[in-house]
Amino acid sequence: MREEISSLLSCLDLEDFREKNAAVSDLAMLLEKNTYILSGGHADSRLNEYGQFLPEELLTVTLSIEEQEEIVADLTQRIRSGGPLSSSMLWAIGKASPEVGLSALTEILKCDVVALDDEMSYQFLIALDNFVISFTEAGPLSLEKEFIRFLENHSRSRNERLAESDERVLRKIK
Repeated sequence: MREEISSLLSCLDLEDFREKNAAVSDLAMLLEKNTYILSGGHADSRLNEYGQFLPEELLTVTLSIEEQEEIVADLTQRIRSGGPLSSSMLWAIGKASPEVGLSALTEILKCDVVALDDEMSYQFLIALDNFVISFTEAGPLSLEKEFIRFLENHSRSRNERLAESDERVLRKIK
């Protein structure tokens, strides 16, 4: 793993919450930028926008799918271990390439469905929504039964934000 990524991931082990949160944000923006590039995006205006969010040393970092998988695998493991930034890490996973992120969501859902609080469930739904858009543009999407069960459970949620997000995802996959 390249040093810039290793360094960001090691920041997630620090005691300082702000530094950890900044590292998650940097990872998310790095994943988003590279997902855009990997999907054929090359507009300079869009790429220049990342200069507002990423430190200068990360602006030129280009990730392969394999490097995205390494980052997402690390974030997935941290989510499964719990902690105060788990929902932010789910948000970051939602910025990865769909084939990378959907696989991570599948793993999280199969292992930890009861551990998802409302905020984590919301971020999970937003990430899933990001990936559903990509897959439905390419053709029909077949979701694992765990996803369907998750979506059906949250469509009846008392949390209005969760229920609305859930309904939006359900409409897209049906």
